[in-house]
Amino acid sequence: MDAKVYGNAAVVNGAWEWKMENQKPYYIQFMDMLIQRNDTWQVVASQSNFIPVWRVHPLDDSVMEAVTAESCETESALKSLRSDVPAYLRFKNNTSGNVAVYWINFSGQRDTSAHEIFQVAPGKSFDIQAYLTHPFIVIGANNKCYSIYRATTNPSMAIIKD
Repeated sequence: MDAKVYGNAAVVNGAWEWKMENQKPYYIQFMDMLIQRNDTWQVVASQSNFIPVWRVHPLDDSVMEAVTAESCETESALKSLRSDVPAYLRFKNNTSGNVAVYWINFSGQRDTSAHEIFQVAPGKSFDIQAYLTHPFIVIGANNKCYSIYRATTNPSMAIIKD
């Protein structure tokens, strides 16, 4: 939590965990604006929103939902649709060689921008914050396509296999 006082006004912001019985916790980010009147602080404005768990702390593989590998043959029919629902996707390379992960953009093309190609070494993982409708294609040596993956509403893991 952070608080800043500006004379008789203050801004307080932070995050907190909200958990109901037998459910996963939710994380809420908040900001309150206060004014001091007659030696009492009063909230005059408040704002809060849910934040994804992966923005709060690192995630262990055990809490990740495995995503289904899609056939590479569907690549020509795919494209990203929207960037409105954030998602978290971990690529775990269980192959014997390096792989490259490409985002399939809004035009249905592999985005070859340097900041959009993710290299994953054998036995390593790579995490990305993406969006639900964004597909990713995994390519190995000699342009071999392994599969296509999309995140789910829960933190997801794409397990890349030979």
